[in-house]
Amino acid sequence: MAPLPEHPARSRQVEAILTERLGNDWDFRPDIGFTAVKPRAKSDFNQARIETRLMGDYVRQLTRLLTNGTVLPAVIVRRRDMTLLDGYHRYTAHKGAGMTTISVYAIQAADEFLEDQLIVELNQSAGKRLTQQEQQAKAEQYIKRGISEQRVADLVQVPLSTLRQWSAYAKVSERLNGIGETVDMTAWPKTAAVQLNSLRNTPTLLGAARLTTDARLKSQEVADLVKNLRQANSQGEEQELLREERETLGPRIQAMASALNGNGKAQAFTRPVWMQSLPALALLTKYEAERYVASAPEDQVVRIRVLWQRLSNTATEALRLLEAR
Repeated sequence: MAPLPEHPARSRQVEAILTERLGNDWDFRPDIGFTAVKPRAKSDFNQARIETRLMGDYVRQLTRLLTNGTVLPAVIVRRRDMTLLDGYHRYTAHKGAGMTTISVYAIQAADEFLEDQLIVELNQSAGKRLTQQEQQAKAEQYIKRGISEQRVADLVQVPLSTLRQWSAYAKVSERLNGIGETVDMTAWPKTAAVQLNSLRNTPTLLGAARLTTDARLKSQEVADLVKNLRQANSQGEEQELLREERETLGPRIQAMASALNGNGKAQAFTRPVWMQSLPALALLTKYEAERYVASAPEDQVVRIRVLWQRLSNTATEALRLLEAR
């Protein structure tokens, strides 16, 4: 590869990743015509984002930077057709600022999976990280194409155990949707879906899933419940066991429900409000709160606003469900 020109849009971190993954099958092209870059269709399998997630405030910040003369890092395009692979926020900001040129890294991967893995890695290490929801959806795409679990775990950069947990959650949800039912699984222990999905009878799965949610069962409790259900000799015995378990856990279920009063409003606690919010924050962000705190300064305001909107939407839906009972 010929020596690259010095340019403020270059990133040594990005170039190190490109070299490690692609060798010399990439090049830096400064200030090419903006219209030469083609946005991807949403049907493109290699789209690293489930959707473009073009957060308005963040794009407006980037647009202002461009207008004030700041040079943004180069975007990533597919060499053979100049299709945009990574850098939608920067691309959109260039468009909004009326820029006629944009700098790119043009890459040539051996296959679509290597290309996709590269884009995911760039997002995780040098860009806006994929959310857990996006990682899960991307993993589901791969699994449906018959790719091995280990390779999928490598592609989306999660441990194999995590991938199997995600897969179990998806399978439980699919089975329940097949009988027209849904269950809130957000408070389940990590291994609950794997354990519950082993139940053969879907009506039994539904009962066990509801009990897990209503009683906030812990991992060992879910394991014991599943073990007892699998030892039953018939679906009737399974349903009777579930009825007995729900009756035994009745006071606990009632205690969980009593955290909300008849008007669907949280009862008063002696703890400070900010402490009351921590469990909800941890649950809603699915253990990704550090992304909001450790993000780049220009991202923090945007991310906190997104988090606040998610909290608001979740609370509104919870109240609606409670009032509908």
